[in-house]
Amino acid sequence: MVDYVLVAKLALSEAKALRAREAVLPDLHPIVIGAVDVDELLDHGGIVMQVHVRHDHSFRVPRPDRSVTLGTPNACNDCHKDKSPQWAAAAVERWYGSTREGFQAFGEALHSARQELPEARDLLARVVTAPETPGIARATAYAEMAPYLAPDLVAELRRGLADSDPLIRLGALRGLEGVSPNRRWPLAGPLLSDPVRAVRIEATSFLAATPTDRLSLEDRQHFERATQEYIQVQRFNADRPESRVTLGAFFAQRGETAEAEAEYQAAIKLEPRFIRAYVDVADLYRALGRDREGETVLPQALAIAPDNAAAHHALGLVLAREHRMPEALAMLAKAAALDPQQSRYAYVYAIALNATGERDKALRVLEDNHLRHQADRETLMALVSLNREAGDNVAARRYAEMLARLARGNPAIARLLTELPAPGQK
Repeated sequence: MVDYVLVAKLALSEAKALRAREAVLPDLHPIVIGAVDVDELLDHGGIVMQVHVRHDHSFRVPRPDRSVTLGTPNACNDCHKDKSPQWAAAAVERWYGSTREGFQAFGEALHSARQELPEARDLLARVVTAPETPGIARATAYAEMAPYLAPDLVAELRRGLADSDPLIRLGALRGLEGVSPNRRWPLAGPLLSDPVRAVRIEATSFLAATPTDRLSLEDRQHFERATQEYIQVQRFNADRPESRVTLGAFFAQRGETAEAEAEYQAAIKLEPRFIRAYVDVADLYRALGRDREGETVLPQALAIAPDNAAAHHALGLVLAREHRMPEALAMLAKAAALDPQQSRYAYVYAIALNATGERDKALRVLEDNHLRHQADRETLMALVSLNREAGDNVAARRYAEMLARLARGNPAIARLLTELPAPGQK
């Protein structure tokens, strides 16, 4: 067992030594001792959650240059609050040269992934294969791979599933989110017996939509035991709407629609302002052919949260299925405007515009969406298709090449490129 009190005392002793060193060498810049605010370290330690004394400080090499490029915080500007990160980066370069030291080599990859940039794919692959990458960063990088799935990344994610670190196994499971349900069992089935409950729960959720008729009797029984554990875990927090909705989604994926509806309705009763419950139950009604009920539920959500993009989007889909396109377009446009960070909202809006004969406007919406979400494959595929329909094969091929770089090894996209003339060809 780790003696955390002893660790805290040692940290406190080290901090006192640093303070004494500053007193002896008053001209020494704090960067030499790790840019730590020692006064804060000494003055704000205390009992945390009534367990033990702890000082939550990270001793890292300051990187104001990354504050400039990535927007991350840095120790220099924690003190020099009146100065810019550019000022701090220039000062560090004057003192120590242009070579950057430090072990946080994963920042660019995670930043690129969260900005949905095409280069994130290769950067994430380098992070997960670098032996010096900390486990938590590898796990995060694996989880961020989901939008970039391709055969080579699936092979790398398989290695993550077998890692000795449970956090990495969790991240790898999340990175496989885009794999179709009928291909998931060979990947995640073994993790239903993982020694760590969090991994078992994640694996069970990941496998929820797996067609059980393709499994052996032994595997079905194994899956049923895992399912019961999953339900038990969610029931533990049954007083929270989040757990009720999570369980409802699990039941819905398994085709247990009555149970799913009961969970969604329970979530609404527990917390009428929990909008996700309204959206998810409306989607369940869609799957059951009960869109009229969804049309009743979603306005209730919008009355509570009139600026909720998900509710606008869901109601727009209901109206589109009822062929009420002017009303549907208004709702879909509102959703895309309210939450431009959700690439699918703009994509669906553009598809609806095209369906009503507004191809030029649809292309403009898709082009804007692509600028914000450069790695979104649905948007790229729509840009290929609509430009091709418009007779602009140059633009169609340009977007197809972007798509091919994202989805390496995808035979359908490779065939698409052969169908589109290269520059200079007719």
